[in-house]
Amino acid sequence: MDLSTGLMELLRKINEEKRKLEVMVKIFGRKTPLELSFMQVEKV
Repeated sequence: MDLSTGLMELLRKINEEKRKLEVMVKIFGRKTPLELSFMQVEKV
């Protein structure tokens, strides 16, 4: 996700076996869990 969209993210879990990340995304003032694959994110 691009932080310039106004979304705030917090990494919650890393599942190396499934190659997935769980992040909490704040949208419209509410925290929403989101699962992403390693291929959907990039290291900054």
